[in-house]
Amino acid sequence: MNSIKIFFIILIVIIAIVLIIKSTIDGALVQKKLKSVYIKILLNQLQLIILTASFNFDWPSNVEGFFNSTRTTSEVTTQIFSIDCFLDQRENGSSSNFIKLYYQKMIMLALFPILLTIG
Repeated sequence: MNSIKIFFIILIVIIAIVLIIKSTIDGALVQKKLKSVYIKILLNQLQLIILTASFNFDWPSNVEGFFNSTRTTSEVTTQIFSIDCFLDQRENGSSSNFIKLYYQKMIMLALFPILLTIG
């Protein structure tokens, strides 16, 4: 019985991989506007800068100043997408519902791609 389940799981994964590769190849053949490509490159660069700034190295003062100027951008994006305050139902600062809040957030993040696909 388990071998049948494993077979079907592997079959589904292979089908999903084939569909993803096919959609990627089909999407690569379509002419895209350069504006979206530049935005993706810029966002990727900002993510790398923010990731590099998070390492606790002894950076020169010029580099630290640059990281501090870009850090405000990253803080704005995390505050825009933060739903903790919306989901938080604690009163008087009690932490009894912290785990519940964590799981609610993880479920929402897990369902978000599915809802985007359906919509």
